[in-house]
Amino acid sequence: MVDNETRAAIRRLLKRWGAAAQMCRRKQEEIAEYNGLIDATYGLHAQQYSGMPHGGEVSNPTAMTAEQADKLREAYQRRIADIADDIAELMDFCAAIDGLLLDLPEDQQRVIDLRYRRFNNTQHNLWVRVARLAGMSEDNARLLERKAVDTLSKEIDVKTAG
Repeated sequence: MVDNETRAAIRRLLKRWGAAAQMCRRKQEEIAEYNGLIDATYGLHAQQYSGMPHGGEVSNPTAMTAEQADKLREAYQRRIADIADDIAELMDFCAAIDGLLLDLPEDQQRVIDLRYRRFNNTQHNLWVRVARLAGMSEDNARLLERKAVDTLSKEIDVKTAG
């Protein structure tokens, strides 16, 4: 018997799975913004000294600005790498959930896909919409979702997941 707390945890994982494409899109937009910021920092270059005696510190304001731009580029590139890691981790999570969903009967897969991927952010008449598109009654759609969640709860250790 699966308890309500476990079902709630599985449903949270399914909501995360359903929202993954949108999250990846937002993260890719964030990467594009950072790439734009990196591009904006080019054009300023430190003055190159060749053979001229100078102190240990940069005194030229343009050179100081260029050094700051170099540091900003490095920080932006680190942030891009972090975001790319987040995307890869999210895709691994989705692949794992997709693999588990393939073991479910087709009607349960359809209900889960509609409920958590297509209508993930829908609140109003959620089950009416799911049932209509799945070609079944609202009660049957809810029952299939619950059976799928119960089956997934046997495969996913919610204490270590999510």
